[in-house]
Amino acid sequence: MRKSIFTISLAILLFVASSSCAWNGSGSHGNATDMAGVALPQEKNTVVIEIDKAQFLEKVYDYQKNSKEWVYEGSLPCIVDFYANWCGPCRTLSSTLEKLAQEYKGKIVIYKVNVDKESELSALFGISSIPALLWCPLGSEPFFTQGAVPEAPLREKIETSLIK
Repeated sequence: MRKSIFTISLAILLFVASSSCAWNGSGSHGNATDMAGVALPQEKNTVVIEIDKAQFLEKVYDYQKNSKEWVYEGSLPCIVDFYANWCGPCRTLSSTLEKLAQEYKGKIVIYKVNVDKESELSALFGISSIPALLWCPLGSEPFFTQGAVPEAPLREKIETSLIK
């Protein structure tokens, strides 16, 4: 009995640990590589849009202009994926988000922010574990989810929280 409780506890711990990556803001991990250290190809022609701080201020939230209240700048609801190239769960989530961005094109926008390049944005939102998703519905407050969430729960959250 004790051994099975230990085994179950260990399995849960490994699942939680594998669904997100700790991020310390150092940016020292560089580009994604495979197990042999060979650089992985970067995605081209994606539907998910990578944005920097200036684009975030323009398209999502201008916290310099509206520091006291949330004012969403977009015309469609959006998801902002805070990720890093070196993060395995981030890469897993990325392919799911690409699929959902294609499916919901014209209804929502999906952006991604590289935490290694945009540490100010990550610090602003207190992101310490990635992937982290910032959900921005129209007309209501944004919220966060963390971890490499499977496609079905993401789709449900899009349907119930973004495009009601």
